[in-house]
Amino acid sequence: MKTRHVSFFALLILAGASLAAQDRGNIRQDHRKVVNEHATGSAVEAQAPGASLPSPDMKRLVNALSGTWSIALRAEPNDRMPNGGRGYGEEVWRPGPGGLSLIEDYHSTGDEGEIAGLGVAWWDEGTGRFQVTWCDSARPTGCATMKHGAKWEGDQVVALDEWDEAGKKVTFQEVFSDITENPFTQTLYQGESGGNLKRLVTINATRKTAPPAVTASASTPGTLAAVAAARTITAPAVRAHMRFLSDSVLEGRETGSRGYDVAALYVASQLESMGVRPAGENGTYFQKVPLRKAINDGSKSSLALIGSANEIQLQDGADYVFFADLDHTETSVQAPVVFVGCGLTAPELNYDDYAGVDVRGKVIAVVGNAPARFSSTERAYYADGITKLRIAVAHGAVGILGVSLPEDEKDSPWQWAVPQIRAGARDWLDKGRPHRSFPELRGGAALSEHGTQLLFAGAPRTLEQVSAAAHANQPQAFALSWSARIHTVNSHQAIESKNVVGRIQGSDPELKDQYLIYSAHLDHLGVCPPVEGLSDNICHGTIDNASGVATVLEIARAYTKLPDPPRRSVLFFFPTGEEGNLEGSDYFAHFPTVPGGHLVADINVDAAPGMR
Repeated sequence: MKTRHVSFFALLILAGASLAAQDRGNIRQDHRKVVNEHATGSAVEAQAPGASLPSPDMKRLVNALSGTWSIALRAEPNDRMPNGGRGYGEEVWRPGPGGLSLIEDYHSTGDEGEIAGLGVAWWDEGTGRFQVTWCDSARPTGCATMKHGAKWEGDQVVALDEWDEAGKKVTFQEVFSDITENPFTQTLYQGESGGNLKRLVTINATRKTAPPAVTASASTPGTLAAVAAARTITAPAVRAHMRFLSDSVLEGRETGSRGYDVAALYVASQLESMGVRPAGENGTYFQKVPLRKAINDGSKSSLALIGSANEIQLQDGADYVFFADLDHTETSVQAPVVFVGCGLTAPELNYDDYAGVDVRGKVIAVVGNAPARFSSTERAYYADGITKLRIAVAHGAVGILGVSLPEDEKDSPWQWAVPQIRAGARDWLDKGRPHRSFPELRGGAALSEHGTQLLFAGAPRTLEQVSAAAHANQPQAFALSWSARIHTVNSHQAIESKNVVGRIQGSDPELKDQYLIYSAHLDHLGVCPPVEGLSDNICHGTIDNASGVATVLEIARAYTKLPDPPRRSVLFFFPTGEEGNLEGSDYFAHFPTVPGGHLVADINVDAAPGMR
């Protein structure tokens, strides 16, 4: 029968000699990672809310075993070693962060060579036992966790494991006896479940050094207080926030709506009840964000292609849909169309779609991506529509048409894009003008695959060739056979929404003017187009982002439970307008309600993981 117990001691005598001696004397880095994760993460998660830290059982174990011990072990005769075996070495037991766990570091030399082991035990309030995980250099498959853990039985600790082997259940027991004495004895037993257990190994441990005192110095400063505060975060509290914020009465929390205002008032009242101070404008929790919303009137707008011998009137919704214009309520322009690939000029990346063409006073046609050779960060920036508009204006364009390549329909079907574009555009206002303002452009539209085919009729390259060049990272620009006649009519609506901001003042005289931000956007999509089979058409935003708001609210509550404030100040920021174009966050970045140069980091929670 082959042992599977997590303890190194049994493996020292009984494990197969499949590893070279030089490998068996070292602990793998991934093993250390496993142990450290249990010592810091699992040990914290296993504590019960409201219980003392660390638990009395954990304190007792740490006080009994902490220190350095010399060990001598004797294995009973077995199939592989008829005469038994002996070994000697050293083990070091040390408390984990905050004294919530006990870590064992083991090295020994015996009849089977040198072996190293690393283990961790932590108290699990839910089971009333210690959980135990062990890793060692004789175990090529990694680490293992004891099935039944360990517990105090009088003055001894008894650990129990169980597994199936060759169709039978095997029980393993490890007993620490005389644990309050110096030396203590450790005995390992194994046998078929329900039968007599046979002694495998006896270990005598003699203390070499006195145990270290378990104080705050055993962990990072404030660990115990931080753990206690973090344990006040509970699933029911998070769930309660989510249920309120995603209720139908808030109608999807669309920016500028009554439902959003109710949500903002709810968040502010929660912060106030916790004792989090206001950090908005004029001593309130709110920062007003002036916005403009634009919607294109498709029934009064038109797009036509004008050729040398004919004219094609494109069909709204089938061939194109106009982007709402935040700068103009009505525009008209007719100009030649030039295709400029991705529509990018990036000299720092040695890339220019506009090279060799003059687009001043013309309408450009662009594809909606960025070259694949750009890094992910570069692609994110250069594929953004705002970036393409800035570049187009810099080159003198007066209009823009977004074309659809054959593969685009697979990634973003046209019928999905149309309602999103028709929903309009929104931006915050700076002295009455949209922040992202492009008055030089007299119109912009997205073309469907059919509309794109009409535009490229008679072009020097086919759409397939254009697509191949785009995938090959080749800049491309050429004149098309048409002029575009654009007429748009747009409605503008002034909206005022608000960011919600709370603050916990820092305690360090040198650091308190620096701010760490926890953020989660408060808005969602509001009332969406009807969907067949659904009882209502409210986009409730439970995951996106009631979950994030609930999480940050409870993090704020945990901060208020700390006995001392954090060294830096902490902002809890709930912006509006994320679903549009990050308007609330962008407005705050331009007009922070605290000194902007001192915002050192932002931890943003959007669609909190594990909430689905």
